[in-house]
Amino acid sequence: MSEKARVSRFIFPLSQTFVLRLMSVVTQSVLPVYLVNFLGYTVKNVGIPITLIWIGNAVGAFLAFYVIRRGRLNGVIGFVLIAASYFGLAEGKAFAGLVPLFVFLGGAGSGSVQPLLAPTVHLFSPNGRKYMGIGSYSVALSIGLVVGPFVASFAVNQAGYALLFESLGLLSFAYLAISIIFVRSKQLEVNSISGETVSYYRKLFLQSGFTREFILNFLYSLTLPVILSYATVTGEAEYGIGASSMLRLMTVMFVVSLAIRAAISTSKSTRFDQSMILPGVVLPFSLAAMAFHTSALVFSLGLIGFGIPHALIYPWALYNSLQSVDSGAAPAVSYLFSISSGAAETASPPLASYVVGIFGGSSAFFAALPFGVIAALWVVAKYHHKVET
Repeated sequence: MSEKARVSRFIFPLSQTFVLRLMSVVTQSVLPVYLVNFLGYTVKNVGIPITLIWIGNAVGAFLAFYVIRRGRLNGVIGFVLIAASYFGLAEGKAFAGLVPLFVFLGGAGSGSVQPLLAPTVHLFSPNGRKYMGIGSYSVALSIGLVVGPFVASFAVNQAGYALLFESLGLLSFAYLAISIIFVRSKQLEVNSISGETVSYYRKLFLQSGFTREFILNFLYSLTLPVILSYATVTGEAEYGIGASSMLRLMTVMFVVSLAIRAAISTSKSTRFDQSMILPGVVLPFSLAAMAFHTSALVFSLGLIGFGIPHALIYPWALYNSLQSVDSGAAPAVSYLFSISSGAAETASPPLASYVVGIFGGSSAFFAALPFGVIAALWVVAKYHHKVET
């Protein structure tokens, strides 16, 4: 394979990663307000459409691996569904009853594309710098996470919700067109995805090198939605930190994460074992700083400190997982690994809501803290030596 072909196979999935994360962040931050203010949803009922995003993700990933099964077509079908979702949301007032369907379609479109991006960039990483694929992938995710809220805020303030959704729909069409061109020219052909049996996935899961990463990422992913959903509310209610100041603190946390990811993106490491102890141990301390109401300063430092596990746990665990198998199994491992994030991020919000309903909004971090503690104990027990693969 020529160097030009290798670069094209590497860069295009990274741009897809950035765009998909930007879209998901915009949707998750804007959709709740849009549903309440413009479609008359109650705050209690907003959680139902949001949950449909994650359900759609799972369905989209299943379709990619068991129905479509041709990697080159997933981009086309995925962005068709995403475009349909955004154009439907733009006309939400006229089709209010179909809004849950539009949300589901967007999740399914993203779910059909996303699981293939990580193994693609991993497989086409430069020789001698194997982590560059996942490292660059995680940087693209972080850039989308930082840029997304600014795009949403600017677009809503300047043009309103409908134009924002229409713009994202047009962006989806642009990537649809690019995907069709690449499919036609076969420049970015990905190997066929075999619809593996349950026993095959069970065998992959039970490999010690994979099981360790799956469990750690699951525990970490149980804490992330709590940070995203309750940090601003808690900072404002408990310490009088204004909403705009809290959003700036959240941005600082994500920028810290982005800086760390960028700094290590060219690492020559073939695995991350003992080094995982650092983010694993920082995780419960950052949660504890936010859970125990000491002071606004301690709370803020805890939030910013969360940028360390946010920067390292997911990409390192994903990289270790991909390194634990041969290249032919990389798509299946990526699909299986994505279940750890998806299941946790689906289960965490209802659990936090239940705790908050009993003890109040500031108790959300106490709901997340046990998972952070278990994650720390897990890395201390399992990451003190290198796993043989």
